[in-house]
Amino acid sequence: MKNVAKYSGFIAIVFAAVAIVMMFVCKAVKYDAVLGSDQFVKGTTALFGKKEETWFGTAEIKLAPAALIGLILLAAAIVLLILNVALTGSKKKKSFSLFELLAAVALIVGGVLIICTKNSFLDANDVASNAKKYYDLTVAYAIAGVLAIVGGVCALAPAVVK
Repeated sequence: MKNVAKYSGFIAIVFAAVAIVMMFVCKAVKYDAVLGSDQFVKGTTALFGKKEETWFGTAEIKLAPAALIGLILLAAAIVLLILNVALTGSKKKKSFSLFELLAAVALIVGGVLIICTKNSFLDANDVASNAKKYYDLTVAYAIAGVLAIVGGVCALAPAVVK
C-alpha cells in the first residue's frame, strides 16, 4: 500500500493528462439533428467556441464555461503535482503536502465541471428548453471527467495511506 502512496502523484498526473487529451481529441456534445442523424460539437469548439460562415450568415458557437474552467483546473493540478515532485525530490516525505491537497481539489472540481459540460454548453448557446432533450454529453467527456476525479482521489492517497 505504501507503493501506491509513493507513486500517487505520478498516477494523478497521468490521469489528468489523459483527461486533457480526451477533451481536445474527442467530440464533446452530441445532438440529434432534424433529419435524425447524430451531429457532434468538437471538444475544441466546446472549450474555445467557434465562428463559422454559413449560407445564412455568420454562426457563432459559444464556448462551454464549465469545460474551459475544468481544463484550466486540470492544467493547474498538473503544475502543482509537478512542483510537489520537484520540491520534495528524492527526500522521504513525512506528511501530505499542501500542493497535493490543492491538486486533488483542483482535479476533483475540474472533473465535476467537465461532466457538467453539456448543461454549460446549452446555457451558453441559448438552446431552447424543448430542444435540450436532443442533446447529450459524449462518452469521451464523461470518461475525461471521471479520470480527473480518479486522479484527484489518487492525489489524496498519501493523506490516507500511512
